[in-house]
Amino acid sequence: MARFGRLCRRRRILTYVFIVIIVALIFMLFQMLSYKFINHGTKKTRNEHGNKIYKVKKKVKSAVLGVSSSDEALYKPDALGHFVCLDKSVSIQFSRVNDDFCDCLSDGSDEPGTDACPNGRFYCETEEKYIPSSRVNDGICDCCDASDEWNEDISRAKVREIW
Repeated sequence: MARFGRLCRRRRILTYVFIVIIVALIFMLFQMLSYKFINHGTKKTRNEHGNKIYKVKKKVKSAVLGVSSSDEALYKPDALGHFVCLDKSVSIQFSRVNDDFCDCLSDGSDEPGTDACPNGRFYCETEEKYIPSSRVNDGICDCCDASDEWNEDISRAKVREIW
C-alpha cells in the first residue's frame, strides 16, 4: 500500500510539472506574439461589430536604402534612367545606385546604403540622423532598427572575425 501511495505522489508531481511546462509554453508564445505586434507598430482597435482587431501603422520608408525621405527626391532617375551625383560631377545608370561600387568618387552619393564610398553617409530612419557609410555592414548596429546591418552574411562574418 505504501508503494501505491508513493506511485500516486510521483504521478501527481509529474502531472503538476507537465501543467507548469504547458502554461509556460503558452505564456512564452503569447509574449512572442505580443512582441511581434508591438514591434511592427500595430494598434489594437475595435471594428464596427465591436470585435478586437489590429491595425498596422506602416512607416513609409525611402525607396533607396540609406536616404532620408526629405532627400528622396534627389534619388529619382531622370528621363533617361540616370542618376546624377549630388555634386553634379558624374551621371550613371540608376541601377548602379547602391550596387556596392563607388561611382561618385567626390561625394559618395551613389552608395548611401553600402560602405563602398569612404566619404558616403547612411541615414538611420529611427534616429533621424546620418552615420558614416563605413559603419554600414560592419557587424555593429549603429541604427536602433539595425537597418545599417542589412547584409546578414557580411555581418556574421565580421562578428566572427571580432570573436
